[in-house]
Amino acid sequence: MTRHSYASTERATNKRPTDVSPADVPPAAPRTIDSLRNQVAEEISLKALRKVEHVDGVKIVVLVTSAGRGDINFLHHVSDSIESRWYLSTEPYLFIVAAAPPVRPDTPTTSPLVLCASKEFLLARASLLAGAKLIGRVTGARHGNRWLASVRDAGAAFDEEALWDVVRKAARAPVDSKSPPPGSMGIAEKVAAARAKLERVPPGHALAELHAAKVDAPTLLVDIRTQEEREAGGIVPGALAINRVELEWRFDPRSERRLSLADRYDLRVLLMSWDGDASSLAAVSLQELGLLNATDVIGGFEAWAQAGLPVEGGVGTESVSETTASSSWVRIQ
Repeated sequence: MTRHSYASTERATNKRPTDVSPADVPPAAPRTIDSLRNQVAEEISLKALRKVEHVDGVKIVVLVTSAGRGDINFLHHVSDSIESRWYLSTEPYLFIVAAAPPVRPDTPTTSPLVLCASKEFLLARASLLAGAKLIGRVTGARHGNRWLASVRDAGAAFDEEALWDVVRKAARAPVDSKSPPPGSMGIAEKVAAARAKLERVPPGHALAELHAAKVDAPTLLVDIRTQEEREAGGIVPGALAINRVELEWRFDPRSERRLSLADRYDLRVLLMSWDGDASSLAAVSLQELGLLNATDVIGGFEAWAQAGLPVEGGVGTESVSETTASSSWVRIQ
């Protein structure tokens, strides 16, 4: 072989990839709608995984996306992508993928939602909670390990937060039915906590406040006993009888159902229940509305009657039947 032919052969065998002619490169496969959709679904699922929370050993996430324009099939693509990443995980999972609300919030519409879980009980719990949270706005049906739903008026301010609440609660491990849940309070603790916020008054002091010639603020004695209790023990002459279930609405100055005299926040409201327990809780409720002068009578009606203070009618403090208090005792400045 001549020196020239050897050099030619060496150049041919050492040809670099960059020396390949464009004609030698095969054309790229054309992108399809499905391939683009899968790519977007992959990217969205990656974003969702950054928001994952863990509740009692269950992975949870809620994803609300505007991609796909509310197409249920696209939400399935996103769900498939999330599941493919969690397929080999030993940790159970629960997630929701939902379509974002329309650009124009005044446009009536329904939006799809996909709820997916790795365990039957998680799916059952979550679908039940979702139906309760969005009551009257959601219709859904089971499809394999998914629950597909259509949400009317989607995009309410609380919707995403409500869905997060659904998956968090559904993921919680069952607790001993006889053990109080963490953070709960017994009624005795609740009453004690309420009384720590009050300056409670004995019955005699309450009567003195009502009889005072000059008062710092309009003063009212409010009887929140039931009608049954008022007939049993009698009524306090002049007390304003308000059902407990109506109390906050009647005294909140912002309420359309308020009493005409409840148009100010400095009212001195003295609450009286049968024994002084319910009245303590009610007084704190009024304080939370802004009526900081609200308090209650220590011992309630029982202590009032036992102190020999004015009572009309009734058959004693031990019987129970039904009646209505007819008069109101309001001390207005």
